[in-house]
Amino acid sequence: MDCILTGIASLDRVLKAMLFSTCIFVFSFSFTSCNHYYYAPNEGANLVLQEKHDAKVSFGTGGGGANSSGDNYSLVAGYSPLNHLGVQSSYFRLNVDETSSGAAGKGEIWSLAIGGYYFIDREDISIEDEFRHDQLSMRRSIILDIYGGLERGNVTNHYDFRSESFFTFEKRFLQLGGHFQGQRYGADIVFKGGTLDYKTARITGPVDDSNLREIETVLENDTYPFLETSMRVHFGFRQGRLFFNWTRLRSPRPANVNFINGMTQVGFIIEIDELFREKHTKWIKK
Repeated sequence: MDCILTGIASLDRVLKAMLFSTCIFVFSFSFTSCNHYYYAPNEGANLVLQEKHDAKVSFGTGGGGANSSGDNYSLVAGYSPLNHLGVQSSYFRLNVDETSSGAAGKGEIWSLAIGGYYFIDREDISIEDEFRHDQLSMRRSIILDIYGGLERGNVTNHYDFRSESFFTFEKRFLQLGGHFQGQRYGADIVFKGGTLDYKTARITGPVDDSNLREIETVLENDTYPFLETSMRVHFGFRQGRLFFNWTRLRSPRPANVNFINGMTQVGFIIEIDELFREKHTKWIKK
């Protein structure tokens, strides 16, 4: 009987030790497996401006990125005040889902870009000739463009114990794009390169050592070069098109600084000038 009791007591100690070790492992895993992200790429000045008074807007949405879960939204507007001159502005927002340990995040970027565009194999049109414009707008064409711009944004990461970090940053970039426009479909590829500079940081509440080291590393290496490649396909009509967009980020950085490396979006493009031009054409026909 004593041997049995001794064996039960030993088994009880072993089970308690195993349970304690498991709890330590799960507790440690909950802190080390949850990444916090300090940047995600936005789509850039992807609207294709083709001639004077072109005006377009697009709205896109997608998931949390290539290595996170969540959702993103973007709104882009573009206008050409003069032939071969384009201005584009955009807003981008990303929400990263909360995990069981309380880790979550969000970020947003505002962008302004100014540049120029050039046609390959497309005829000039007369401003007064509305019907000729309708014919030429259905032709296949290739457009090359270049934009330079400034982006400002912020990112917030939430940690356990109701603590958080908040960063602001700026991006200066140069963007090169090539676009194929067909009657009912098109494809775009855009290369955007520049520097990402972190400006300010704020920490609220207690942050564990590993996350604190990440924050310190971001601030110590506050300028990061980047190259973002965006590829888009779209289809529809002159007045509006549906699109699928994929953006890939390449940026050398320390191993413990996490960026989201890729974003996908689906959305629609509305050609505002075509809507007004169509109404004007119908009025002329009357």
